[in-house]
Parts: sequence; C-alpha cells; structure tokens
Amino acid sequence: MKQPLAIVGSGLAGVRAAQTLRANGYSDRIILVGEEAQHPYERPALSKEALCGGAPPVLCSTEDLNTLELDWRRGARAVSIDGGVLALDDGTSVATDGILLATGARARKVDLPGVSLPGVHTLRALDDAFALRDALAAQSEIVVIGGGLIGCEVASTARKAGHAVTVVESGEELMERALGRMMGLWARVQLQQLGVVIHRSATVASIEGHTRARGVRLSNGVYLPADVVVLSVGAQPCDELAQATGAACMRGVVVDAAGRSTIPGIFAAGDVASWPLVEGGRRSLESFLNSQAQAAVAACAMIGRVNEQPQTALSWTEIAGRKIQLAGDLTGSGEMVIRGDETGASFSVFHVSNGRVAGVATVDAPREYATAKRLVESRIAVQTNLLADSSTELRSLLSYKVN
Repeated sequence: MKQPLAIVGSGLAGVRAAQTLRANGYSDRIILVGEEAQHPYERPALSKEALCGGAPPVLCSTEDLNTLELDWRRGARAVSIDGGVLALDDGTSVATDGILLATGARARKVDLPGVSLPGVHTLRALDDAFALRDALAAQSEIVVIGGGLIGCEVASTARKAGHAVTVVESGEELMERALGRMMGLWARVQLQQLGVVIHRSATVASIEGHTRARGVRLSNGVYLPADVVVLSVGAQPCDELAQATGAACMRGVVVDAAGRSTIPGIFAAGDVASWPLVEGGRRSLESFLNSQAQAAVAACAMIGRVNEQPQTALSWTEIAGRKIQLAGDLTGSGEMVIRGDETGASFSVFHVSNGRVAGVATVDAPREYATAKRLVESRIAVQTNLLADSSTELRSLLSYKVN
C-alpha cells in the first residue's frame, strides 16, 4: 500500500515543497507538520515591517493552501524518525514513503550572565517579532548584540522608529561574513549616519539587571544602558531529527544537490540543509531565495524526478532605507571592483577571484543585479577594467565563460 509523503516544517521550504509536489502531479496524501500555529508567513519581514506594527506577508493565501489538500498537523512537533515512520509529540505516528526536513534554524544560544533576564530577545519566529515589537513600543534604548544581517536590520528598523540603538559586533566590520569587508564598511557608515552607535571588535561580558535587563557590560568595562537587548549572534540548524537517524550532519543536514540525505528516504531543504555550492564546498545558506529553490529540487527528488542543482548563495537586505542584493561570495582572496559611485544613488561591488566573478552586491540597482547574478552563476571570466566601467553593458560580459 502506498504511504504518504511527509514534510516537517511549515515555513517557506515546507510550503514550497508541497506546492511543487502538487504542481508535478503528485496526488496522494501529503502530511505537513508545523510547530507554529500561524498561517505560513515570510520570515524576512520579521526584522522589518513586523516590528513596526505590520504583519508579515503570507506565503500563500488560505484558498491556495486549501487547494493543496494537505493533512496539516498545525502546532505539532516531530519527535523521531524510525525506518520511515514519523512520530509526533501528540503520541501519533505515521508510516511514510519519504520525509522532507524543512525545520529551519533557531537562534544560536550564548552562555552569558543575564541572558535569561526579561527584556532579552531573539528573533527567528513570528512570536519573537511580536514580543520584540511590544517591547520596543514601551522602551527607548536598544542594544543589539551581533552585527550580522538580522542584527543590522533590527538596528535600522528600531532607529528609524526613533529609538536609541547601539550595535555590539565582535568582528572588525559589520555583516562581514555576508557582505565582505568593503561592503560591511559601507553599511556601517549608513547606520552611523542614521544615528546608530556601533562598537566593533567588542565582546560582551554580561547582561546586567535584577528583575529585567537594564544594560550590557562589555569585556573592556564599558557599560551600555539598555531597556531592550536583542541577541543576534547567528543561527543553529534544527537538525536533531536527522542526527538521531544517523544521517550525516555538518552545521545542517548533509544533502546532495538534489536534497537527498545520507539516509534513503530522508530529504532536507532550506536553512536546515547543508547544500552543495556551485563553487565547491557546502553550507546552510539561510536565504529566502535559496530555500525556495532547494525545496522545489528536493520535492521533485522525493517523487523520483532527480535534478541536481548546486546552489549559488542569493539574498537581500535593507539597511537604512537602502536595498542590498547579493549573489555568490564577497569574502576571501581576490579583487573588489566597484562599478558606479558608492556615494551615489546606486552602485555595485564585484568580488573577482582567479579571474572570474565570484560574488556581487548591488545597492538600489535591481536591474543591474539581474545581470550581475548571471555573471556569478555562470562562473564568468572578466576583465576587471570592463567590469568597473559603467559605460560597458554588463550583458556584453556574459560571453566569457570558464569551462
């Protein structure tokens, strides 16, 4: 007897996988297990409009979700997988013909004195955003611990709402892992011009307060008063289910470029998956765009339509009202090439390594990004003088392909 397919996680990757299965003719039962009780929503909005009183956009309408005819276990948690049998925390279990793990990632925990005090927040889910929004409405001094993408987005949103905001970053530059040193510097200047105070190469000794958080003490002794503390120090893939099955995990579930884990019948996509990269290596990409793509590929593999697709990291962020779109890798050795005026309305920065375009960041340049992304994805060899010349059409550079 044919068994259903199960998807664990009702976020972006889970919903997109269900949509892909139906779009590809799969008509049998699909079980969708989701710990969150809310209608599936877009997580990038949590650090932006959700903190300002708005609701994040939904991934699909109720009508569209109903047309998928899912057995949706809303508010349920998967606790184990044993030989294709998925067990839930309500005591039920179901035999399956395949399980897709789309469990995402959680905020990384830190061992700091005072970390459990009221007034200390993380931001990974809608309930987190609502709690932080309510705290911001009543308080005015915010300290963000961690200057990565989410931390800087929160800082930008809170500052534009009129709060006093300080960011503490242990590295030399903000968002360096995502943007590289040059673009990290540019983003820092934007936040500083907005009025955000930034401490770089700084570590936190403790979060201080008696009944609730009242400040942050740095390791150099500096005290930063705070009504609200936001911890944004990275994410940890929720790969415990896979680990318990014996599937290989390495900062996420190790999968091939079709989303297949090392255990037959178990697949993974989205933030929980350590996915192969076009340029070699693998990692969890923690990206809306990559999660969508991975979910579609893995869902097809679940029904035997294998189409391996190594990924290029694709993401975007908004800092101080400027939209930054990213593709590929902006870190590591190589040359940084600026196209346009970085003090102007829009510009791009390319990372050229071994003669090819390894990564790009565009600022308020969506049309240029579309072509620049293709340069990265196609592993294009370029002459840097042409790349830097704004009078050169980027599309004209697409003919130089590295074999």
